[in-house]
Amino acid sequence: MDIVIIIIVIGVIFFVYIRSAYTETIAEEAAEDRFKSDVKVIKENEELLLNNDLFYRQLPYASQQRFMQRLALFVQSKNFIGREIEVEYYMKMMIGAAAIKFSFGVEDYQLSGFKQILVYPEEYYSKITRQYHKGEANAIGVLAFSWKHFKEGIDSPKDNLNLGVHEFAHAYFLQQTQMDGEDPFDSNKFKKLRTHIQDHAVLDTMKQKALFRDYAFRNEMEFFAIMGEHFFETPSDFKTETPRLYDMFGNVLKQDPTKLGM
Repeated sequence: MDIVIIIIVIGVIFFVYIRSAYTETIAEEAAEDRFKSDVKVIKENEELLLNNDLFYRQLPYASQQRFMQRLALFVQSKNFIGREIEVEYYMKMMIGAAAIKFSFGVEDYQLSGFKQILVYPEEYYSKITRQYHKGEANAIGVLAFSWKHFKEGIDSPKDNLNLGVHEFAHAYFLQQTQMDGEDPFDSNKFKKLRTHIQDHAVLDTMKQKALFRDYAFRNEMEFFAIMGEHFFETPSDFKTETPRLYDMFGNVLKQDPTKLGM
């Protein structure tokens, strides 16, 4: 009788193992199929990136392929929700591209603390802040964009007003400082940058240079975001005016857009 029980137990364990392995294989295959499908759709719309994103256009071919792979995974991992607007796939792609651009130099780009991306047709009222916004990134893990203003940031690539870069800079800052999950940046380099931009003498010098708009001096996170806009839109001017700050920011992002001819 003991032998029969043992055989039955072994059989049950084997069945559970096979079923688990089969289920996992099916899930992996489904995920791979979704990934391949996303990559295919993105490649079909690659012309949008080539026409609308100087950063992507300047990348070497191999880096463009890496950019696309990251973009497919990023878009797949987020829940895009339209508020009085239908979020089409090309919109997801363009929004996701802003995140991939900002984080292209680091390994942990996923923003795992942010699950939802809300898209509004234009400025919207936030029940959280009780204010009207063009975009926001908050510590509860939600990003939001006015599509109108997001598109304006793309259409004017050299005015240092880029809503996508600005809000994803906020998101990566929050992921590093407040959110669960991965830290996208090297902690020592990030700490060094934060110490530098909290220095009143540095801030006074930056105000005198008038390189950044006044909104940068509202708080540390806004300063970080506006640095990002200048870093990707007018990097040569940023580097010429404040080479140390440019290098410190570039060390955190592990990028230097001036080497791409931007």
